[in-house]
Amino acid sequence: MGKSKAIILSAMVALGGLTFSGLAQADASSFELKQTTEDFRVFKPGDVVPDLYLTKPYEITNWSQRHLPAPEADSFWTYMGGDYVLVSRTDKKVLRIMSGDIFYRH
Repeated sequence: MGKSKAIILSAMVALGGLTFSGLAQADASSFELKQTTEDFRVFKPGDVVPDLYLTKPYEITNWSQRHLPAPEADSFWTYMGGDYVLVSRTDKKVLRIMSGDIFYRH
């Protein structure tokens, strides 16, 4: 293979990798849910979370390892019904819901 073909091929591979990484970043929003179900009850953003899910054993501190976005100020991630729920510390309301499948995202 000629030198110019090798350079072009290298550039195409590099650009393809950049495009793929951009898609991977945008892909996180595809895991966002409008609701989750726990204990036979549907929870949506704005609903108050039961006290059980506000306790330390349910608080997710390693959110980046689970591919979750950083929690907003005065909020934390918890685990409900197989999904991740961002909860406000002040009013105990659901702010955001992410599918539990985000953990397996590559």
